[in-house]
Amino acid sequence: MNNSFERDVIIISFYTHIIENLLKEHGKLSIFKTIVFSFLIKKQEVSSKIYNSNNKNDVMLKFLSQLSGEFSNFVKDLDFLFKSIDILVKSNKIEYINNGVLRIKDFEVIYKSNNDLLYKAIKESNHYSDEQFMKEVLYYV
Repeated sequence: MNNSFERDVIIISFYTHIIENLLKEHGKLSIFKTIVFSFLIKKQEVSSKIYNSNNKNDVMLKFLSQLSGEFSNFVKDLDFLFKSIDILVKSNKIEYINNGVLRIKDFEVIYKSNNDLLYKAIKESNHYSDEQFMKEVLYYV
């Protein structure tokens, strides 16, 4: 097995775990929000860069600011993210519902992230349309 293939399997596995836990905690999110937040979670876990949520103003924008300078890495990881979503849909762990929304099957809050900033940012993102959210993401990358 070559190193590139092994790396791809590990990254897809990592994202699959992140996406499943994200949807276990929040029930449903649009595909775009799922992709952005999953990328940022991976970035946080890999770099161990810690933000806190003590400042309640614009928590989501504070979280998205971590995208700054990450456009090429974000684009590279899109393939892994879509493959992870595909694996979760095909294994019936999550489902695609209308208008680009992903939902965990049999939702109940059984997983709670210990990342308070992430949790608040995702909750705040629910007040943004996908179009507005995408504008914010593009502003930061």
